[in-house]
Amino acid sequence: MRALQGLRGPRAPSLPLLLLCFLAAVRRSLEDGLSTVPEINGKNKPLITYVGDTVVLICTCQDCLPLNWTWYSGNGSVQVPIGVPVNDKYVISGKHANETRLKISQLSEDDQGTYWCHAIFELGESEGHVELVVLSYLVPLKAFCAIAAEVVLLVAIILLFEMYTQKKKKPSDDGKEIEQGEQLKLDDSNGIENSGPRHRKNLINPLIASPTPILTSCNS
Repeated sequence: MRALQGLRGPRAPSLPLLLLCFLAAVRRSLEDGLSTVPEINGKNKPLITYVGDTVVLICTCQDCLPLNWTWYSGNGSVQVPIGVPVNDKYVISGKHANETRLKISQLSEDDQGTYWCHAIFELGESEGHVELVVLSYLVPLKAFCAIAAEVVLLVAIILLFEMYTQKKKKPSDDGKEIEQGEQLKLDDSNGIENSGPRHRKNLINPLIASPTPILTSCNS
């Protein structure tokens, strides 16, 4: 019997041992997930606004609860912390613990740049950024003026071309009129010259047709 038991092989692990292994694996996975700092989602594309407007910048963190949020404005390579001044130009708020909002009023061209949102966690810090572009209302007006100038220039070129072609055709028309006038004068002069001999012929023909009677003397 003992020989037969030795031939059966190793015994299968018990259920409590399997449960302990499973819990250990779950614990390791949780520790690995908690060892990484969550990512902050800002805005990938630039946010375009105009001078004098009000804008709200938003940063969120999915499935996480930061201990604290802080906003910075990017001045080149230097990040300047944003506080709440007396004139309430900047207002920091958030509807939920996993998001933060920065409200900027009365925008100017100096407010243009990159804004960073920092989140503090137990395991470390993480940040996201939002690119803000502030345009003046003269920018679309400049584009409109440029298009209008191109249209005016095109119309002026067309008008100049029409005037040039008309001037080029006018001398040829005047030449034709002069030739026609000279031809009419020649025709009139030829008509007058031809009418002279005809008139003389008309005067001579009656004389030939009715000869003068020959006077005879009484002595004959």
